[in-house]
Amino acid sequence: MRALVLGQYQNISGTIFGGVFEYRHGHYSCVTPFTNCEITEVSIPSFGAPPWNATSGTVLQDAAWRSDCDGGLIVGGSTAYSTPYAFIARFQIINGTPCVW
Repeated sequence: MRALVLGQYQNISGTIFGGVFEYRHGHYSCVTPFTNCEITEVSIPSFGAPPWNATSGTVLQDAAWRSDCDGGLIVGGSTAYSTPYAFIARFQIINGTPCVW
């Protein structure tokens, strides 16, 4: 019923975030393409700060939803030669069925 569209490290006018957008089945309407398509931005704020410490080569690779709650995991990382790393992030829908980790 939901899908996450994953992106990468973004730095727009000094605001650093990890690009993530949510699509909800049955709630998508795009009367005027590229203007109001009811895809919600749910990006990771402060992506360049701890605990992420993301750099410009960091990519969000995949997401998996749990079947018993409204949340899941995102995996990603960077293949930069000098500082390669990977991470796993938990996510939870606000006001959704809570996940017990």
